[in-house]
Amino acid sequence: MSRLCLPCRFFTLFVLICGLSAAPALIAEAGDIKARYVVLGPEGQAVARVITTAARCPDLTVDQKTQAMQLRIGAETVAQRPTRSKPEDSKPSEFPVTVCDLPLPPATQSVMLEGKALPLPAKNPTRVIVIGDTGCRMKLSEQSFQPCNDPDQWPYKSVADAAAQFKPDLVIHVGDILYRENACPKDHAGCQGSPWGYGYDTFEADFFAPSSALL
Repeated sequence: MSRLCLPCRFFTLFVLICGLSAAPALIAEAGDIKARYVVLGPEGQAVARVITTAARCPDLTVDQKTQAMQLRIGAETVAQRPTRSKPEDSKPSEFPVTVCDLPLPPATQSVMLEGKALPLPAKNPTRVIVIGDTGCRMKLSEQSFQPCNDPDQWPYKSVADAAAQFKPDLVIHVGDILYRENACPKDHAGCQGSPWGYGYDTFEADFFAPSSALL
């Protein structure tokens, strides 16, 4: 196993994601940045987190002062892990991304990355969104292959977009994000071309891309 558990690369213990204090804006990430968001860690510590394809962590502008982000974990390939599947139906997990952190003082007023603001925690959250079990299921052990390419059969993006419209102060993900454990069979048209396994491409497809408005 990696020195960080696979989901722990991107999320903290309780996977608490700080919400938006204004109308949500769809951020089309470009260049090196794959995702940007703020999580609440132990004792409610707000942490800015960035996922990037660059080897070096970017700088943030915190209250108009430049601060260097800290490396959480770098790019690597994690050896194939034991699952319910046969070894030949599994593969190593590739993470061609760098994950960066910066703890934020409680009095922080603004955090900017490349001219775009990151959401900050609301002091007294009143609008809370709770989600969970959001991944698309592709598991050979259960003979279950959900049509991940069909938004009617796997509607998580629609759910996340609708949740963002509520302008939540806080979003709580209670867990279970990844179910794309095995490759889509050739006779299942609804999931053809889907990434699978436990690498970043699957995390992106199952969570980061469809959650962009909510993040």
